[in-house]
Amino acid sequence: MIINKRRGALPLHFHLKAAALAGVVAFGALGAALSGCSALTAANAEDSAQAAAAPLTAVEALTVERGEIKKEIVYAGKLAPNATLSVVSKLSGKITDVYADVGDRVRAGDILLKLDEQDIQSQLDQIDAQIHQADQGVVTAENALNSVTGGQYQAQVLQQETSLENYDKQLENAQIALDNAALAIANAGRTLENAQRDYDNAKSLYESGAVAENDLTKAEFAKNQAQAAYEQAQNALAQAQVGYDQLVFAKDKAAESLALTRGRIVSDSTRQASLAVEQAKASRDVLYVQRETITKNLSETQLESPISGVVNICNARAGEFVSPQAPAFVLVDLDRVNVEVSVSELLINKIRTGDQIDVIIHALGGAAYKGEIVTISPSADQTSLFPVKIAIDNPDGILRSGMFAEVRFIKEHSEGAVVLPRGCVLSNSAGDYVYVVRDGLAYKAPVTTGVDNGKEVEITEGLTFGEQVVVKGGTNLSDGEAVNVVAGPDAAASGVGA
Repeated sequence: MIINKRRGALPLHFHLKAAALAGVVAFGALGAALSGCSALTAANAEDSAQAAAAPLTAVEALTVERGEIKKEIVYAGKLAPNATLSVVSKLSGKITDVYADVGDRVRAGDILLKLDEQDIQSQLDQIDAQIHQADQGVVTAENALNSVTGGQYQAQVLQQETSLENYDKQLENAQIALDNAALAIANAGRTLENAQRDYDNAKSLYESGAVAENDLTKAEFAKNQAQAAYEQAQNALAQAQVGYDQLVFAKDKAAESLALTRGRIVSDSTRQASLAVEQAKASRDVLYVQRETITKNLSETQLESPISGVVNICNARAGEFVSPQAPAFVLVDLDRVNVEVSVSELLINKIRTGDQIDVIIHALGGAAYKGEIVTISPSADQTSLFPVKIAIDNPDGILRSGMFAEVRFIKEHSEGAVVLPRGCVLSNSAGDYVYVVRDGLAYKAPVTTGVDNGKEVEITEGLTFGEQVVVKGGTNLSDGEAVNVVAGPDAAASGVGA
């Protein structure tokens, strides 16, 4: 064996040990490398497991079905009665009874108030007495005609003389009635003058601010009462004068008949008697006409409701006077109420009379009523809008005049279409889109929209019936992302399939 003894050379056993040591180190390094690789593989496997175990994005979805969508234009207005009618008494007089007040529902023909009928009843009694006398006058004239040449001449003369005496007594009574009527009209005239003067004074004081408006109103009411009393006195005087004149006429004719009978002018007497019969009948007919007028006035002491409705204003009080110059009642017909709104030119050609319109009354908790368009103005008003009147049936009387009404006109309408909640339609620079769910994955589907009412939107292209569309949770989705569909809104809640 040759041993290299060069300086710095290491013995052989040292190299062997070094080689062995290097092998150990290399093996250790390989082991460490293998150990590190194993650890990395385990870490990747753990990450994959964790990734596989991560929860999917939860979304709500609905199934596309056929639906209906409306786009409405809303206008506001106030409810008004179908008709308003002032009820006026045809007579002036004192009210004795009032049978209706504000808020009462009345029917056509119901009695609203009653006037004092004593004066008119007295006129009727008086005219009946005059008619009775006129009937007697006719009988007398007919008897005179029948017996102008008979053998009962003396009896006829006696009868005519008695009739003439009766006319004298009746004329005395008629003159007393005439005098009383003249006195009554004089008193009424003085009362009217005083009332007019008081009214004029009150008016001057009111205009100067010295008295209140209530004092002027009282003075005016007193003047109107005095005027009514004066007119009644004038009517009574006219009736008394008519009665007196008729009695004078009847007496004159009776005197003529008596003279003819006494003169025994047979031919002339017959002619005169026939004329007397005609005149007696004519006078009686005038009285019957007057009686009809008085009877009509008597019936009009009861003021009847001309329509069925509700009393809106009552100006009648028992003990007060009423006249044709002022309405005693104001009635409103609320069986049907109206609301008038003014619509724009964009809507006017899309509506027709007879169309059914939804009307919302917020005062009744947002209750919805069906109204019917009854009138559409053919021209715009000063605001360039077109007045439209809608009528609403009100059989239960809940709708009141003055309530605010929200009228909903349909501008666009689509049926049998794809309708989605507005919030599930998303947009980007490329246009509108939705997410549809297929096999647990959410895919972006471009869509074309139609009618849009702010809550719902019509999809005209891009979807078919039966597809599942994400309606909630789609804002942050990615195309093809796995999702977990949780309980979504039903068709009624989403508006689909309505």
